[in-house]
Amino acid sequence: MKDLNSWRRVIDQIDRELLKVLSRRQEAVRAIQQLKRQQHLPARDPEREARLLASREAWASELNMDTEHVRDIFLAILSRLPEP
Repeated sequence: MKDLNSWRRVIDQIDRELLKVLSRRQEAVRAIQQLKRQQHLPARDPEREARLLASREAWASELNMDTEHVRDIFLAILSRLPEP
């Protein structure tokens, strides 16, 4: 059985992995922003964002996660588009 500090190290490692994935996501968002500027498309796509939120909630549900919590996380991600 792991002790408190062992579990904290596990969480620290998971958080580091999450940040690496978020960094990759941010790179993809920047690439999309560049393409949208070149194609004179709006920066935000409310329909796409609604579909994204719905799919992430469905994925969360499949993983027995709190769907409202996951929705809040993705709303926070979407609200903070990186600078071009």
